[in-house]
Amino acid sequence: MKKILPLLFTFLLSGTLSAQENLVPSVLRLTGLPDASDLDGETLDYYESLSRHPVRINGTARSRLAASGLFTPFQIASIGDYRVLYGDILSPSELSLVDGFNPEMVRALEPFLSFDPSVAADSLNRKHTVFLRAGVQMKGEPADLLGGIRCAGQWGEGSGFGAAWRKTAGGESGGTFSLALQGRRGRVIFGDFHARFGQGLCLWSGLDMTSQTTLSGFSKRTGGIVASSSWSGLGTFRGVSLDGVREASSFSFSIPISAAPGLILHASRLFRRGEAAFTAYGQKGGPFRLSGDFRWTVCSVHLFGETAFGGPSHMPAAVGGALIPLGEHWNTGLRFRAIPTGYSGKRYGTYSFAAGGEYSDGIYLKTDDGSSVIRNKLTFTLEGALLPEPVRNPGRRQVQAAAEWTGRFSPVHTLVIRVVGKRRTFDPAKKIDFRIDAVRESGGWTGKIRLNAVSSRSVGLLSYAEAGRKDESFSVWGRGTLFLADHWDDRLYCYERDLPGLFSVPALWGRGYALSLYGSFETRVGKGRLRLYARAGWTDSPWSIEKKPGKAELKIQSRIDF
Repeated sequence: MKKILPLLFTFLLSGTLSAQENLVPSVLRLTGLPDASDLDGETLDYYESLSRHPVRINGTARSRLAASGLFTPFQIASIGDYRVLYGDILSPSELSLVDGFNPEMVRALEPFLSFDPSVAADSLNRKHTVFLRAGVQMKGEPADLLGGIRCAGQWGEGSGFGAAWRKTAGGESGGTFSLALQGRRGRVIFGDFHARFGQGLCLWSGLDMTSQTTLSGFSKRTGGIVASSSWSGLGTFRGVSLDGVREASSFSFSIPISAAPGLILHASRLFRRGEAAFTAYGQKGGPFRLSGDFRWTVCSVHLFGETAFGGPSHMPAAVGGALIPLGEHWNTGLRFRAIPTGYSGKRYGTYSFAAGGEYSDGIYLKTDDGSSVIRNKLTFTLEGALLPEPVRNPGRRQVQAAAEWTGRFSPVHTLVIRVVGKRRTFDPAKKIDFRIDAVRESGGWTGKIRLNAVSSRSVGLLSYAEAGRKDESFSVWGRGTLFLADHWDDRLYCYERDLPGLFSVPALWGRGYALSLYGSFETRVGKGRLRLYARAGWTDSPWSIEKKPGKAELKIQSRIDF
């Protein structure tokens, strides 16, 4: 009886789909990641916060556009040039006409942008949000309690504060805070922040995928200094940061003090065809690093790269590549990476070369919400890597190939097939991940079926069916999963819906099942809005060779905007 009470309780509280879940496709496109299972909670939480306070394209200072982390300096300059010549950008379709943007990119950016005219952007804009969270998780005895509180506020364009504290199911507690003051020419941040520059050689805090299986992930999207007040605070610095923009130049000066006193310097210069930047980073007791990076466009070929020096052994490192369009339907890419152990400080250095391609048939279909989506899209990549040890060679070698095809048979039916294979000289010697997703979306209803097989030491299998209904203020989602994986090397990762600010990608192995219900309800309270979220789940492995206790969880969260 205790096992089913969380499920029944959540069924009574079911409501609207999490804003984060709606944003996942856009976040994947902007980060270059192949699947939601590769994301982390910090990244998804940041984009969800941006969707609540979208960036105004019109009447917004360049420093605010840069602070969002959504645009490259070249795109920011293109927006400014377009507005000088033609006035405000009043729709996503008009933004797709601006140099540096295309319909697919605009579709990914749309949830985080506001196209209000510049007159409205000059008015005072105050928004405040409060989150309250509580929950219980049982895996054997006794039960673990979790909870947290988070507050955020915004006024004007880009100025705001945020603070969060949480207690995890494992008993750990912690929090973050930030205060950002935005001006026409720059801003200052006190508290927690991320720092992401160039291709990540010198400094890239937070989510950092070193092996990409999508073409859009070959080149990183520079985010610069971004304030953070998330629940987790993973990968953040704590200190003070100042940045500014003047004509075609920008700079930032940061002093992190969280782990040890340090210094971050960054300066960039925008040119007609690209940009160049310099970054320096060091902390007391740690290695000092210097780097120079660039992005350049020549005859529609996008070149990018970063060269750095420093690390524990004061060695050089480099990352670079090119994105090359071939005609109307083909895009190709090349990327190399040379990061010796003496630079990274890790056990193994990394030397790799990757090539990939992307084909789109150029035929668009209209969806129920009036947007356009490509009918067929195929992406494939191939990467070879050498991971030598500090002394012994030739070291460890790996070859990875990935392919993904997305086909839309109608505006409501989608089929996605993805396969990733690895072959290497170390254990486990091989791994093949094959996945099929069939999706139907129509009139607010969505249904999805996944079939997933992983072959490494043996074979792991997973299948789930998910269905839900979404409208403006109410919807409910349910999922049932079956899995079979007798060996840990054959484990299967499966992204699950969770409360805003939480992130769940459990590793499923054994022989068992998982059930979950998710929902929230939204209503107006005076001039503000109240949202209630709830999630309940039960995971068990009753048929496993190795007996494991089941896990039950119940989470409740409220959000008030005023």
